[in-house]
Amino acid sequence: MREPKVRGEGQCDRERGLQQRHGRYRQTQAERLRQPRRSGKSRRAEASPDEAVRGRPNRLRDGPRSDLHALALFPSGARPVRVCGIDNPVAFGKARYGRRREVSDESAINSPEREAPEAGVVKRVSERVRRLVAPNPSAFTFTGTCSYILGEGEVAILDPGPESDAHLQALLAATQGERVVAIVVTHTHRDHSALAARLKAAISAPIVGARPHLFAAGPVQGLDGSHDRAYAPDLILSDGEIFAIPGVTLQAIETPGHAANHLCFAFTQENSLFSGDHVMAWSTSVVAPPDGSMSDYMASLDKLRGRPESIYWPGHGGPVTDPQRYLRALIGHRRQREAAILARLEGGPMTIPAIVASVYAGLNPKLIGAASLSTLAHLEDLVRRGLAVEERGLYQKGRAPS
Repeated sequence: MREPKVRGEGQCDRERGLQQRHGRYRQTQAERLRQPRRSGKSRRAEASPDEAVRGRPNRLRDGPRSDLHALALFPSGARPVRVCGIDNPVAFGKARYGRRREVSDESAINSPEREAPEAGVVKRVSERVRRLVAPNPSAFTFTGTCSYILGEGEVAILDPGPESDAHLQALLAATQGERVVAIVVTHTHRDHSALAARLKAAISAPIVGARPHLFAAGPVQGLDGSHDRAYAPDLILSDGEIFAIPGVTLQAIETPGHAANHLCFAFTQENSLFSGDHVMAWSTSVVAPPDGSMSDYMASLDKLRGRPESIYWPGHGGPVTDPQRYLRALIGHRRQREAAILARLEGGPMTIPAIVASVYAGLNPKLIGAASLSTLAHLEDLVRRGLAVEERGLYQKGRAPS
């Protein structure tokens, strides 16, 4: 056997210099041990501009992350980046050896599309669309409900909004000198459709769109109260049906989940979508049984993933400007929430309040009711799929279907 050839120190130094110059040099273990140890914080502080170009986190450049509140959703080591509303898709990274790994689809929510539109101001948001936000801000409606005026001269008003004298007068003023030929409604929650009847009486335009909500017999109770009992459409649109006025062609897309009668509308001329409360940039939708269904909601998200529209105009907040990426984020978030609930059930039977207290740690007390309904929607879906079982208000993990 041949004895290994030993290279001289000068040759090693020359090779090391060449390798360093061309980016191929790797320190030996002995050399690493001779160097003073630096903390992860100092290494991050010394990150080069090239690292920023490559998309690596740089705390000096990016500054601290701002969280409105943290949801106890993720497994140990995961960090929420930004949260808004009660049930939101959250871009997150898992801490590993002092580094942060960000999920590309879910980082779609950390973008300028989280506009907070000002109520009472008419804004032209595209060539054929103007937006007027109603004065009904809340934890569930953001800055207010977005009403949209479509077209020029002969126009349609989409989602007239809540019962409000001020908003009615603002809509009439915004369309002065024009003819309103239709009032289009995405769904019958009162913050979207309650003003339809008064607006119709003022301008003699037909109400078009979602079917009426199916109320239970007897006095209105519970979540039925969130629907507009006076809503009476002149024309109900079904999935795929077209409604057109000069310069505006709308296609109805049935998207149940947030509400059983929810419709989105594809705007052909601008390759856009009026997404109602189904997809919003500022927050995810509340899915509240019995009218709301998590399985329907997920199927409706999948349905939109096969469509070509390049921008969504939602019922609250600013536009969704990268909808396909955002839809993937919404679906991923719901699957993470589902996994978090199943993880809690591993420890034994739990009530919905106990699950909410664990999964939504630190939640604003005003939003606990909505969080409980969203958790119920997830549990109903899990029970339907055999992944959970319920007995006398207690839920526990079931056997996965074979």
